[in-house]
Amino acid sequence: MVVGIVIREPEKHSEHSPEVSRARQLTLVMQQELHRFGEAPAFGFLLAEGSHAPPVGPVLVPGPVVVLRRGEPVAITLVNHLPEATSIHWHGMELESAYDGVRGWSGSENHATPMIGPGDTFVVRFTPPRAGTFIYHAHLHDNRQLTSGLYGAMLVLDPEGVFDKAVDHVFVLGRGGPALDAPTVINGESAPQVVWKAGMRHRVRLINITPNEILNVSLLNVSLRTATEPVTWLPLAKDGAALQAERSVRGPAGE
Repeated sequence: MVVGIVIREPEKHSEHSPEVSRARQLTLVMQQELHRFGEAPAFGFLLAEGSHAPPVGPVLVPGPVVVLRRGEPVAITLVNHLPEATSIHWHGMELESAYDGVRGWSGSENHATPMIGPGDTFVVRFTPPRAGTFIYHAHLHDNRQLTSGLYGAMLVLDPEGVFDKAVDHVFVLGRGGPALDAPTVINGESAPQVVWKAGMRHRVRLINITPNEILNVSLLNVSLRTATEPVTWLPLAKDGAALQAERSVRGPAGE
């Protein structure tokens, strides 16, 4: 069963409205890399600022981190260089249904999400209403397109916020290829190695994009530790929303 809720706005933004004309322009190109997972290709993204295609290069699995700002309109041009059609969902983000990646669905009969066929483009427009950690990912053939790499993190910062890779760390758990027995990977690797500077406050953003699975910490053995014990962390948010004060309590990470 599919339930849709139509929220009628007092006025619509046209393609020539001031909000649309001042939108930040990004381009996400979807392409494949042959034989990345044995005989199977990887599907992935390349990102560029502006309306021009990014330089040709190997696809990134997961896709590049898309960093946006709360209250800043954005127009993301999706370019499909894959050999098959797809659609992209912006997980956790409040936006108009016609842009949210559920093909053929919208609150308006004349403005529905299209399939993005090979060689086609589609411009997604929205204004992030809140800061947080979100995901963009394929919304078609999850057990193949998603596991082949069509996913990535999307961060929304407050207007004064800064994304500093030295202290802001994004970890995306996915499956390492479309095979049913493919291992769980973190940022595309089975055993990624990271080095952090001591004596600084670090922010950790954890995303689980494994299809039809719920992250089980004990099963996947996910924890954040020093050489001898779990570190202490302060949970700040879950599912893109800030935690209530009684749930934001310092404790061991992974126990």
